[in-house]
Amino acid sequence: MLPMVLTEQGFYVMGEDGRWERSADVPVRHFSTSRYAVLLADVAYRTAAGELLLARKGLVFDGGSKPKLTWPLFGNPWGDYLAAYTIHDAECATVERLFAEGYLPLSEVQRIRKAADRHFRESMDFIQDSILGKSRSACESLKSKLKYKAVRLHAWWTLTRKRKKHKAGV
Repeated sequence: MLPMVLTEQGFYVMGEDGRWERSADVPVRHFSTSRYAVLLADVAYRTAAGELLLARKGLVFDGGSKPKLTWPLFGNPWGDYLAAYTIHDAECATVERLFAEGYLPLSEVQRIRKAADRHFRESMDFIQDSILGKSRSACESLKSKLKYKAVRLHAWWTLTRKRKKHKAGV
């Protein structure tokens, strides 16, 4: 059960004592044989609009999904923006599962995925402004825009493949 203390915009992590702590430090355990990790505690993000997004303990994910070649420019997939990556991956995994199990039509998947991508952009900006204290330089703004465009492109590519499979009856 989520206590009603998560009222301010920001990230929260479930502490060992069962209480939410305002934090963007995401506890993960990396698998030694892959680039994946498992989430060791529930993580929540309260959006500026008041929505509560949740990534549950046990989520298996790959941090920021980006080629190693881009790490020097856009950062390590397990770096400063891990809390944003975690929430985004949890939202995407949920919508993927619901679609695969036949609970959502493709049109709803597209709508939810677009919202998840907007949440990702907002949460990255929150980390940049409120946690890292980085100024909104032209370079940082460009990086944020490019990360957002990359997740939108990935959503388009993934959903196009799903649409083709759906039409083919696979």
